[in-house]
Amino acid sequence: MFGSIDRDKILLDLDKLRLNYFVDTRPRLAEGAIKHLHRGLLVRINMLEDSVVVLDDELQRANGPLNSYLATRLTLLINAYYLNLSGSLDNLAWAIAYHHCLWDPIDENDRKQRRNVQLMGKEFLKAIAKSNLGELEQFLCTLRDWYWDMREFRDPAAHRIPILVPCALYSESDVKEMERLDSESANAIEKGDRAAAREAFHKSTSVGQQMPIFISESTSQHFYDLAARINQDHLNWHSIVEATLREGFK
Repeated sequence: MFGSIDRDKILLDLDKLRLNYFVDTRPRLAEGAIKHLHRGLLVRINMLEDSVVVLDDELQRANGPLNSYLATRLTLLINAYYLNLSGSLDNLAWAIAYHHCLWDPIDENDRKQRRNVQLMGKEFLKAIAKSNLGELEQFLCTLRDWYWDMREFRDPAAHRIPILVPCALYSESDVKEMERLDSESANAIEKGDRAAAREAFHKSTSVGQQMPIFISESTSQHFYDLAARINQDHLNWHSIVEATLREGFK
């Protein structure tokens, strides 16, 4: 039912981006573009790689419900992954803005410019089309739906509630069993029987079914197959990044 993270392909794609677009590019870039590509996008690529590696390692080792430490660690990693996925596209947009002088002057403190410098925003797409980047603009438009879906439902910076990897999913019978074990543990503590209390608690940690999913929440909850969602989001993200680096910085 659930697959695995396509780790080898993702790592190969990230390596190719570093090799093909971040070697010997500094001399022909404006300082603002260098900042967002080398100290922004490249750093985020490295963090994306680390998130993917550790998520894959931990998920492969998981067997049964996750303990609270591991669930928290996976939650941290999936939030880091999507923060950097989304942020890297912002870095790309600013790099393009600097390189092609889409506005004069480029001012990252200007609120209107910050609103306009979004890779799939209407004003940004209009600006790059006027800067002889019509083919790139047309390509980006084919992935606008994915981009805004990702920003709406999987960008932790856009919501007050972070993405969550749950310890397990519980059926109605699981909930009843948890309640029974909690009661059994409380009664044992009242009687001073710490061994029985620990045993009941230990049993409760194995209740439920571990499923490799994550939950995002804005006005409603959305459940995602963790590996499948990362794989698909990477494909779309990589297509955008590769095309923008290739066409936007000739």
